[in-house]
Amino acid sequence: MGATTVDHQRFSYRSLAALRADVTRLGLDIPFSEDLGILGRPLALGERHLANRFVVHPMEGFDSDAHGSPGELSRRRYRRYAEGGSALIWFEATAVLWEARSNPGQFWLHEGSVDAFARLVDETRRAARAVWGREPVMVVQLTHSGRYSKPAGLPRPL
Repeated sequence: MGATTVDHQRFSYRSLAALRADVTRLGLDIPFSEDLGILGRPLALGERHLANRFVVHPMEGFDSDAHGSPGELSRRRYRRYAEGGSALIWFEATAVLWEARSNPGQFWLHEGSVDAFARLVDETRRAARAVWGREPVMVVQLTHSGRYSKPAGLPRPL
């Protein structure tokens, strides 16, 4: 079996050989392949079908407007992700309540921002269709920051 717990360590691998050496040192069984062709192959994901295996993970830009709506920087970022060809775009952490926001720039989905989110989704779809002739599968990460809430920039834990 290999290591079950390992103290957290920073890492910076400059080569695949260095990564493989650490995997061996830790006694882990992780397969490697230098053939990245699988990333371009379609994938069934439940009832959804992805054209490839490239995924945009939910990376927060913290660039919403004061009301939590995606602004121009947000829309540009997601248009670029769509134009890049990822088959799955996972929209960033989006608060479900004002007080649930981790900071004042976090997305916040509410009655007043629904139209802005609909525009973000529409622009993302259109950007992908224009370049690739298909739409990505899109999901949103809904969140509540709880004890880490800072909706106005100062700690306001719940």
